[in-house]
Amino acid sequence: MAVALAIMGAASFLWPNCFFGVPGVIGSAKRSLSASQLERLRAAIASRREAEGITQRAYGRIFTALCLIAAALELLRPVPFFLPYALICLAAAFITYLAYAQFRRAVDRRVAPLERRSVLDALPLWSILATLCALSAALLLAVLPELRAGALIVAAATLLLGITAWRIATTPSLLLGRDPQVEYALDRRLREARATGTAVLACGPIVIFAAFAANDGRALTTIAQDLAVVALIVALVANVVPFTKRLVFA
Repeated sequence: MAVALAIMGAASFLWPNCFFGVPGVIGSAKRSLSASQLERLRAAIASRREAEGITQRAYGRIFTALCLIAAALELLRPVPFFLPYALICLAAAFITYLAYAQFRRAVDRRVAPLERRSVLDALPLWSILATLCALSAALLLAVLPELRAGALIVAAATLLLGITAWRIATTPSLLLGRDPQVEYALDRRLREARATGTAVLACGPIVIFAAFAANDGRALTTIAQDLAVVALIVALVANVVPFTKRLVFA
């Protein structure tokens, strides 16, 4: 676990924009675009990145430091080995929410289209159900006294990430007015990919926690493990769908 946390910290330092970077969510959609459309898309991506102003590198460095501290705590025998991991999950959820809040402030400074927006447009029902299953699995493990502290922390991280995914899905569109058609298509793709991606993050912590902390063969822990794995698989499938869609604009 200490090695895993150290690797996680190193990855956060080397690729701080892996969760919030604008270009990464476009996927293979660029293959269906003409040369002129690609040029417009690149310009929209650059403008979007500048407008959002998410400080990926700062968040990455903070998370790296927290991961290294947690890795050191893993080496202390009096500390339950699953507790530092649970705390890192909560820290990751909080940092994700901070990034969302920074993005939301950028949105509030812009003009959004006046249209009714359903959360299901960006966050499918399967992602919502998967997050609820992950939360249920964490609460199931919290019934056991020896796992209660860690399970409740993981549950708090799952809940915070679930709320963040919901907020991302319902945030007004960020349009800069330079190329509205491209900006609107990019905004929809970003919203869906980020919302479903955050739902995946919400389902991930309990899977690892259950695998390391609940391998005693008891019926309750087995049910929690199975529920967590199913939740993560469903969330991952829902997250892949946005990357398969074509990016359409005139």
